[in-house]
Amino acid sequence: MPWIAPVPQVGNPPLYYFLAALPARFFPPLDVLPQLYAARLVSLGLFLLTIWLAWAATALVVPRGHPLGWMIPAFMAALPSFVDIMTAVNNDVAGIAAFTLFLYAGIRLIRCGWRWRDAGLLVFAAGLCLLAKRTVFFAPALIPVVFVFSWLRGARRRWAWVLAGVVLVGGAVAALRGGDAALWYRRTAQQETTRVQVMDAPLGQSALRLHLEGRNRTTQVLQLLPRDVLPAHAGETLTLGAWMWATAPVEVAVPRLVPVGSRALPPLSGENSVQVDTRPRFYAWTVRLPDAPVSRAWVQFGPAVQAPPEPVDLFVDGAVLVVGDFADGGTPRWAGEDAREGVWGGVQVENLLRNASFERTWVNPRPWMDALWGRVFGYTGQQFASLALYTARDWKGAVWYYVSAGEKLFRSFWALFGWGHVLLLGHHPYRGLLALSLFLLLGALAAMWRLRQHFPWDVGVVGGLAVGISWGLTLMRGAHHVLSAWVNIPVARYAFPVLLPLAGVLALGWWQWAWLAGCWLPRVRRWRGAGYVLFLAGLTLWGWASVYAFYA
Repeated sequence: MPWIAPVPQVGNPPLYYFLAALPARFFPPLDVLPQLYAARLVSLGLFLLTIWLAWAATALVVPRGHPLGWMIPAFMAALPSFVDIMTAVNNDVAGIAAFTLFLYAGIRLIRCGWRWRDAGLLVFAAGLCLLAKRTVFFAPALIPVVFVFSWLRGARRRWAWVLAGVVLVGGAVAALRGGDAALWYRRTAQQETTRVQVMDAPLGQSALRLHLEGRNRTTQVLQLLPRDVLPAHAGETLTLGAWMWATAPVEVAVPRLVPVGSRALPPLSGENSVQVDTRPRFYAWTVRLPDAPVSRAWVQFGPAVQAPPEPVDLFVDGAVLVVGDFADGGTPRWAGEDAREGVWGGVQVENLLRNASFERTWVNPRPWMDALWGRVFGYTGQQFASLALYTARDWKGAVWYYVSAGEKLFRSFWALFGWGHVLLLGHHPYRGLLALSLFLLLGALAAMWRLRQHFPWDVGVVGGLAVGISWGLTLMRGAHHVLSAWVNIPVARYAFPVLLPLAGVLALGWWQWAWLAGCWLPRVRRWRGAGYVLFLAGLTLWGWASVYAFYA
């Protein structure tokens, strides 16, 4: 059994806890076990409400009597992991129900046109999302898209697409900017970009810029090392160095090699800080790796040791990390501006750092976006959106996290119980579900193409945006743990608020293949619905049997 630490819930949005406490308000004082049952009944009620809302929303999209009208809510009602979380005492239940109500109101506005009652319901549902859970805090951002498609109908619909595109592109331009050094994560809220072109750069035309203001210990720039770099050099000596200078003399911490989960490796020289002046100088220090292999680590520059009297910009160029002791070997001579290979102290060396001369740049969130992210998703270590985007693009440094997260998200979407430790029975059961998922997605794409003239693309855009945002946030939910010894891999319950559109895609894929089977084999037409019911029933029984076998 996994160890589950007590996690305070005091700072969470209050909606679910208010609803779960209602039975205690109307009945005499109860013991803990009856209170648990009463709270689970509240969850069950919200689960049934969610299924009804899914049925009502689907009825607005598909023709009357179409099989998808019952296939979509039936999929949600039978999905083992969804049923498991929706009958538990958990604030995810309120978030899922609130966002399903939001989707229902949005679909009504899009399909039926502008009605003040439906617009009020949409805004009310968005408010419930803000009171339910952080996983659905993005709901208000979708309101303008829904309103645009509700206002511009008929011949004016093409302008809705244009306006939606302008809003999305404009939002991206307002939230993102270029200029930060690629492959270097900025653990700083500085307004200036971390890459700057300088006339006296020792290598190339650019340098790293770290704005030092006050004695902020988190004012750092760092790079994750790929997991396969350091294990082969356990117990060996490495040399870490760089050209450094500043706009004014300042004392800064020496660059550090930090193994994940432990203290930074101290320089063998014993120095903890260095005085940097306004002229570029090359500095180098040696560190010794532990005898035990280190698989995850990062290299960091900054912060200031003493708060400078005035704000100072620290510049770094030609950062280097190589195997061996070259502290007294002068300065390395690189074969190119990328500082990948060169000669140091007469020895051919390979730089373990990437983009060491900071010539390459990439797009990052603007400082205001980082600040907004910190207020909305105020978890420890998740202060900056730039960290999540950094891990998503630093494929060599963080690919292991996304492989683990993708696998767990897929498993927990279909059937993963308890705290992720109760698996489905069988030998590699999730491989078959993966093949089925790809099969259904292929069928859904075929159906969309076949019905492209009549497909509700406006509803699809809103649902697609919701799915993309929710699953994107869920996938990156644990990205900040790349800097932690304990890694929290997210599960699919954080993305279950958008199960309705995703269930629609999977059910559409099944219906497409069933339709094709009926065209090829007319005798099976009458059994198409029965096959779907048997699949859902079998999936439910499989989940029950797996839980029973684990705890029996």
